[in-house]
Amino acid sequence: MGKIKRTDLDLIRCFAIIFVISVHGLSYVGFYELSNPSITLFVCHLIRSIVIICVPLFLILTGYLSAEKEYILSFKYLEKPFRLLVIYIVCALICSIPQFMRGEIKSFFVALFEFKAAPYAWYLAMYFGLYLMIPFLNEFIAGKNGGEKKYLCFDTFGYTTYGYE
Repeated sequence: MGKIKRTDLDLIRCFAIIFVISVHGLSYVGFYELSNPSITLFVCHLIRSIVIICVPLFLILTGYLSAEKEYILSFKYLEKPFRLLVIYIVCALICSIPQFMRGEIKSFFVALFEFKAAPYAWYLAMYFGLYLMIPFLNEFIAGKNGGEKKYLCFDTFGYTTYGYE
């Protein structure tokens, strides 16, 4: 017997995709350059206020779909983010060619570890953090294990969020 297809989750995913396109499309209509109060500015602010939930919508949907999964912390679990990290480093090297030409190698390494060496690298930093925390969060929410793992979850959450820009 196969899995039951959830059309409600597909509908949420479709809205999230449309919202992502809309958020990025606002820059093409000149929304971010508007400064004088006008009906266009009001409509664009209204649209942006609605569609800005695109990334959190994807995150909530991913969390909901992964809530029942059992995770085994192993090197196999870390394989997926490692592949993305390699892709990020290659893209960062390509994007930083002008810095290398100017001899700014030190600033490249700082930007690389701050996930600022390539456009939209912040998204990868968020993804890595969430991916590494998912097993702990699932165990915490399920309440399967004792108190020390709950403290580990709180500690991990605190260390990853405190003082981060």
